[in-house]
Amino acid sequence: MSRVGPLSNVRSVCPMKPIVCASSFTIRTKSRSTFLHRTFWSAAEPDKDAIALAKREIALAEAERAHPSASPAQKAADAIARSSGPVVVHIQIRAPICSKKPGEQGVATFPVPALGKGQVPLAFKIECKAPGKLLGFSWRGRKDGTNLVCDVKLLPGVKGSWVQYDALVLVGGDRQRDTKPPVSTSGWERSTACVQSNAPQIKAIEKKLCSPNDTVESYARKVFAFVRDDMGKGAPFKALDALAALQCGGSCTNKANLSAALLRAHGIPARTVAHMPTWCSSKLYEHWLTEYWQPGTGWVAIDSALGRWDPDRRSRVVLAVSNPADEDLAFDPLHERFVMPGAAYLSVLELNPTLYPADLTDDDAINSVDQVAQLRISGSEEAALFEAGSRSFKELLPRLGNRTEDETRYRRVMAAAKRCSPSALLNATGVSPEHRLHRPTSH
Repeated sequence: MSRVGPLSNVRSVCPMKPIVCASSFTIRTKSRSTFLHRTFWSAAEPDKDAIALAKREIALAEAERAHPSASPAQKAADAIARSSGPVVVHIQIRAPICSKKPGEQGVATFPVPALGKGQVPLAFKIECKAPGKLLGFSWRGRKDGTNLVCDVKLLPGVKGSWVQYDALVLVGGDRQRDTKPPVSTSGWERSTACVQSNAPQIKAIEKKLCSPNDTVESYARKVFAFVRDDMGKGAPFKALDALAALQCGGSCTNKANLSAALLRAHGIPARTVAHMPTWCSSKLYEHWLTEYWQPGTGWVAIDSALGRWDPDRRSRVVLAVSNPADEDLAFDPLHERFVMPGAAYLSVLELNPTLYPADLTDDDAINSVDQVAQLRISGSEEAALFEAGSRSFKELLPRLGNRTEDETRYRRVMAAAKRCSPSALLNATGVSPEHRLHRPTSH
């Protein structure tokens, strides 16, 4: 996709003599970079060949901008959207953790997949690798009524240990959209520490983007395109908030916060969502996108970093839907979060003051996601499957809270998922017989 880049590191492809360079700009594409100088000269003849070359490069850049080629990640996301039926996804979230003193214990708090529209957690397992020791864990729902976390008590040792959890999650398709409207107390329209919708810079961009005839969707699409194409101003990458995105371009987290800020500046409720993307075939930390409230439709996802509007629900396992209170803690002097400042509180791993990141890897990309099974079932069967699965999770959660659930369930669910059998899947989760899925009999 073409980009208009920062005004730096430019060279002329239109040599003229004498040249007095007054200003410059860059046109960048995925396959080429065209650098032009605006120049002033007196008597020299322009280099016609160089001018013709520059015109061809500009034409190619504009053509690529109009018809951009899809990246491997975009192709994978598009393939998910073209498929049918819900999927069972396996995610693995890891962290290298140590203590400063021998024998010192601590608690690591992970965001974990919660029950939500289009998503049903089926099974979990958690472990601490040697030489560390797992002392206990407890799942708990947060006060926002949406998110779920797991507090892991461990003895990691001063040399450090890996702690990780694995989850199997049922994820649905387009019919699984969150249609619960925001309430006045949700705060998804206000400015926060990392979604600075009241900042003058954000307000100025909102004013340029909007027009009198805009609908909610038409303005949201302008925000999507602006954030997708914005490359920042070349500033160092030091934070993950919306204002930092305008300076450095940043990461998916920056772009999610910036999208939310521009939407809120226009009075549209918006929230950021930390998740594991099922289109990603390599390891990563997490991915972020934005959801905005579309009246009559529900929450619509926009992923400006991926360059996809309203990606399929099966493209993500949600870890945390950030609320404004969490956003206001994005720059608090928290102990250790494994990411730079600007990400909402508990959208990522949090360590208590006795624990620290261990020096066990040089790579931040330590988490993984993979699709275990795709279930070829009808829409009515999918609805019944999600209803039964939701009941199963509600029965499971108290056991997770008291750490009475062992790994036997996880192994059963994994084996059933690999068979691609909805009935076997529900049997493996221990759903009560009256809630099990019954396929209609064909005659």
